[in-house]
Amino acid sequence: ATGLNAFERLLVGSSSEYILRHTSVDLLVVRDKDKTL
Repeated sequence: ATGLNAFERLLVGSSSEYILRHTSVDLLVVRDKDKTL
């Protein structure tokens, strides 16, 4: 389990969440505040 609640999953994003759940190594995900879609 990642320990993320629904709000945190929304902030992290679905791609990052998938990677966090399926990796076998420790990861740190950092969100870029300045990047917009």
